[in-house]
Amino acid sequence: MVAQKRMRFPNPFTSATASDKDAEMHETLLACRRLWNPPWAPLWIRAWKGVIFGLLGGQGLAFLVNLLQHFPYQSVDFAQYYFLAQWVHQGGAFADPEWPFKVGILWPKWVYLVTPFLPYQPLLLPVMRVLRALPYTYAYLVWSGGAILLLWLLAGRLARNLTVSPLCIRVALLCFPSLWFGMYWGNVDLYLAAGVLGAVLLFYEGRVAWSGFLWGWLGAFKPFLLFGAAPALRRGGRSFLLGLIGGGMSAFLVAWRAVGGRGLWFLLERLPQYTQKTAQWFLDGNASITGWLSFWVGPETALSRPLLFHLPSVQPFALVLGLVLLVVTVWAWRKAPAPAPWLEEGLWLTLGMLMAPFAWPQYLLYLFGPLAVLYARFAQPAKPHRAWSAIAYLLLPALLTGFLWGGVDTHLLALIRFRVVSLFAGSIYFALWLLFLVSILEPRPA
Repeated sequence: MVAQKRMRFPNPFTSATASDKDAEMHETLLACRRLWNPPWAPLWIRAWKGVIFGLLGGQGLAFLVNLLQHFPYQSVDFAQYYFLAQWVHQGGAFADPEWPFKVGILWPKWVYLVTPFLPYQPLLLPVMRVLRALPYTYAYLVWSGGAILLLWLLAGRLARNLTVSPLCIRVALLCFPSLWFGMYWGNVDLYLAAGVLGAVLLFYEGRVAWSGFLWGWLGAFKPFLLFGAAPALRRGGRSFLLGLIGGGMSAFLVAWRAVGGRGLWFLLERLPQYTQKTAQWFLDGNASITGWLSFWVGPETALSRPLLFHLPSVQPFALVLGLVLLVVTVWAWRKAPAPAPWLEEGLWLTLGMLMAPFAWPQYLLYLFGPLAVLYARFAQPAKPHRAWSAIAYLLLPALLTGFLWGGVDTHLLALIRFRVVSLFAGSIYFALWLLFLVSILEPRPA
């Protein structure tokens, strides 16, 4: 990598000034002004940013009002981690499926059905046994604040990696509704998204084995994230592979130490039940291929029904479609002349989300780095295909709808009970996969 010098931008939203030494990178990499005002774009596309600001402003206000009304009890995901740690610390058995009934908390109904079988709880338990010493509110603030601080610091490193103003990247991060989602629910995706950023940065900064080690931990939490390790696995050789194996083994040992063999067997034995109950209760929010197909022809449940007709299972069709996407991805990846690292990372991560059993709308946070590079590429004045650039910019408001996904599905379309979130979020993932695919096949501007 070319030696980089930290750049200073007088105004990160209007200035595109760089030193003479950075002029070449300045022309090909991120600049906030180009992201908001692409030089190739007609006036009507530039006006589209009004829609973006409207979405962000409206949702930001709604988010703050909702948070103030329910704080800190809106953080159901964090509560699952926290009160399980309390239960275990007081002598309760991790493998007791009745523990949510016994901790004195009134949960939403779905918590009783899926929480005792959450597969990655053993990996979180050691950390949560430390946090459980704090009152719930303070523990939640430490958990969320730590994640945001970590993402903030990594966003600065990402900016240096891309030679762009750190403030520009950090403002974009804070405006990303997926970050709000993670903070609102207190879920682990904030830390895993930081892990994805860190793993890619470690690899391209030359610390290949440590990158593999971190990918091993990420895959232990959510196996679909291992798709994101494909570019590094292709280039990293033995060092990366050994790091990957070491990370996976250390995660297994931590889980074994936390809950023992009985606890791990309990989770493995109940995995089909966990998958079934999660699909039953959250089919409407699943943005993977399975969820997207379920909008059209999936199984009918007590909560929702498909648009056309219902099939007992869409898994065979999801598997076939996933294999087709995998073949196309591998073909494009091998054919690409010299794909930008972050763009191929985005391609593989998006494919992993589509092929996973479950993918939620907030998983967009995993794509923060690749999305920044994708939009910088489409903003370049020498962009060969303006049609793809226009599609990318027209898609941008859909990436920022945040809490409107649930609002539209719950209120405006409650009577017909279609799985609108699955259709909407799944279609976004399909569109992003296609845009990443196109972007790595195009030659880089001279």
